[in-house]
Amino acid sequence: MKIILIIGFMGCGKTTYGKTIAEKLSCNFVDLDNKIQEYSEMSISFIFEKFGENYFRTIEHKTFIKVLSDIKETTVIAAGGGIITNVANLKHIQNCLTVFLDIPWKYFEDRLPNLRETRPLIKSKTSKEIYELWLARKNYYNKYADLTIKITQNNNYEK
Repeated sequence: MKIILIIGFMGCGKTTYGKTIAEKLSCNFVDLDNKIQEYSEMSISFIFEKFGENYFRTIEHKTFIKVLSDIKETTVIAAGGGIITNVANLKHIQNCLTVFLDIPWKYFEDRLPNLRETRPLIKSKTSKEIYELWLARKNYYNKYADLTIKITQNNNYEK
């Protein structure tokens, strides 16, 4: 049994690529953000707005552990962009085949106006603050990735 964990910054295509990889491998797919919402019975935006990021990271960790413990066969998991920021997740991440979707800042920046509407973590941040977050996380992604896929402007997000 193999667990393939897709990591990368918000909006880089983790869910889309994860579904495609799972389909190509004929295996299961889990979107961790969807599981968080399912288990908590709250939207991610609501959790961030009412309880804050630290509370969300706690729920994210508990959900990640639950998902991992439920896996019985090869599965692709699309993780949230911040999963690597929680030290408690790192030992579990190291047991997965971790794939980093590396989106250059210039391509992410093009998506920023649309992402601000749906991503509570960046909703009120300046572009400079978001860039600093992207840069800090990129170091973590590189550190924990077993494989890196470079996302280019021409990457096809369809099957």
